[in-house]
Amino acid sequence: MTRRFVAILDPPLMSKGHRLKVPLTAPVKEALDRFADARGMSHGAVLSRLAEWFAKEDPSLQYLVLGLCPADCTAKFAAQLLRRRRKAGEQ
Repeated sequence: MTRRFVAILDPPLMSKGHRLKVPLTAPVKEALDRFADARGMSHGAVLSRLAEWFAKEDPSLQYLVLGLCPADCTAKFAAQLLRRRRKAGEQ
């Protein structure tokens, strides 16, 4: 499996020179190319926004997104998380 790397520059951090190298498989890189091109965005902008969103999310959602929940518990855990988020939205 060939991996490609995309350098991500976070605009608020660029003056400090912070960079990340993210290993991507060829199909993921191609999908990112299509997604970013269709929206007129750079790879860094797309990935930076995703990282910002992810970092602000509830740890339970982060756990699900990262696939850390056992497969047999995922649906139940996701339903519980949705109920909790709906309840929080009502308040």
